[in-house]
Amino acid sequence: MRQFVRPETFDCLLNLYTSFGYFESRADDERTAQNWYDSLVPGGTLLMSLASKETISADFEPRGWSTVDDTYFLEERTIKDNFSWIENSWTVIDDGTVAEYSVSHRLYSAYELTQLLERVGFDSISVFGSLTGDPFDHTADRLVVRAKK
Repeated sequence: MRQFVRPETFDCLLNLYTSFGYFESRADDERTAQNWYDSLVPGGTLLMSLASKETISADFEPRGWSTVDDTYFLEERTIKDNFSWIENSWTVIDDGTVAEYSVSHRLYSAYELTQLLERVGFDSISVFGSLTGDPFDHTADRLVVRAKK
């Protein structure tokens, strides 16, 4: 993401399922967004869907668990750096086998993300609360951003 760029090649770029913000440096996030911008044809579209500060804070729980069939999912979440970073520890128990995973990423607000995208050149930025175009408000499930080159 930090190095891949194909100048004016793509009509649309999709970044879904919170696949952004995993680098420790904000400059790396901005470099990635710049590469996306540079890789789009004029008039091309970027579509992003991610968890945001707003959507996470609306129903934040430091611990939780769920099941799918006979598989158990345990999750611990820690907010750090003034609500700009989240660390997740996942434990999956399936048929007596235990697997542990950890993933951390930056949390952007709708404002912060749109400002980043504007800095690298995107315009006509729209913000939604779902992929179906629901409003981005206190009931939003996700932060969905559509931006044009």
